Amino acid sequence: MDPSAEDSSNADPKLAELGNALAQRTALDCRQCHAVGNQPAQGDDKTKIAPGINFALVRDRLRHDYYQRFTLDPPRFDVNTKMPKLAPDGKKTKITTILEGDARRQFDAIWHFIGTAKFEAE
Repeated sequence: MDPSAEDSSNADPKLAELGNALAQRTALDCRQCHAVGNQPAQGDDKTKIAPGINFALVRDRLRHDYYQRFTLDPPRFDVNTKMPKLAPDGKKTKITTILEGDARRQFDAIWHFIGTAKFEAE
């Protein structure tokens, strides 16, 4: 695998913007469990009991091909995961207004958003 394929500088700004929209409470709600850099997860006390990986760390810890397979079917990789299966049929999510609900394209957009996530110096 080409290491440059994982470089966050390869994040497409337009896809990152769509990914950010998908991560919000009004869409797939990734931010409920996942922090983004210094910004904490936005969930309530019930969702904060099983926080997800900080998006600023994802590209350092996961390869894109694994990320794509995992996001399509999290329980396949960990039956005890708290992450929901956002594309029950493996093809579409409930958010049809962004990228026609195409799960692979949406998760790819979120990957680009993750590529822009970083910790800000305090």
